[in-house]
Order: sequence, then C-alpha cells, then structure tokens
Amino acid sequence: MRNSGSLILSAFIFLAVTGSAEAQSMRTGGQTASAQQAFGAAVVISNDNIFISESANQTSPGYVYAYSRDSSGEWSQTARLTSPDATDGDGFGR
Repeated sequence: MRNSGSLILSAFIFLAVTGSAEAQSMRTGGQTASAQQAFGAAVVISNDNIFISESANQTSPGYVYAYSRDSSGEWSQTARLTSPDATDGDGFGR
C-alpha cells in the first residue's frame, strides 16, 4: 500500500485454534518504509509473542518489531528493537 510516496508495510499472522476450524488473525500496524526495506523477511513466533524484522537499506540500521498477545487475545506492538551501536545500512534484523 502506498502513502504519499512511501510504502505502508504490514504483516498478517494467522494462528490455528486447537479444536476449531477457525483461525485467529493479527495484522500489524502499518510501518512506513521505503521500497528497499524488507519488512517481514524474518518472523519468529514464540507463544504469545511475535518478532518481525525490517532489514535495513542504506538509510536506516534495521529494526525488529515485537508484538504481544494479551489475555483477551488482542495483539499490540510492544517494542521496536535495534542495536545500541547501529548505523545506517547495518542490516539489523536479517
């Protein structure tokens, strides 16, 4: 999806519900990025936590977005992680 020349990047996560034909889903809040950034190139799911990478281009160091599911089943972004000594083009999150 484009927004004023930038891309709005999202990830969609579908989780099977044990004993049910339905699946729970989550769409991350859109991250504004350039076309060269690889949002979602790496995804890790651990229990009620999801980590989604946004590998960098030459204008940012790269990030990992953390999402958590609360007791009611709602997902929310809980952190945006990067290296403390990051510089543009590092590729953090690959």
